[in-house]
Amino acid sequence: MTDIKLMVDAARQLNQTWKTCSNGLEMANVPNDVYNALCEVDEAVTNLIDKIGEATKIITLSSIYKSV
Repeated sequence: MTDIKLMVDAARQLNQTWKTCSNGLEMANVPNDVYNALCEVDEAVTNLIDKIGEATKIITLSSIYKSV
């Protein structure tokens, strides 16, 4: 269960850091290529956090079935 906690904590920290770094950038006057790159990073962070959630679910269910 330590692995799950580490993954969830890392995802939470990544999400919080990205929110802090990107706060207000959609309103800023940035070039289109920079804005597009920010959107790609935002999508990648979201996808990574989703995948960590799925992995956490699989690990948890696996550990439950092993203990039964």
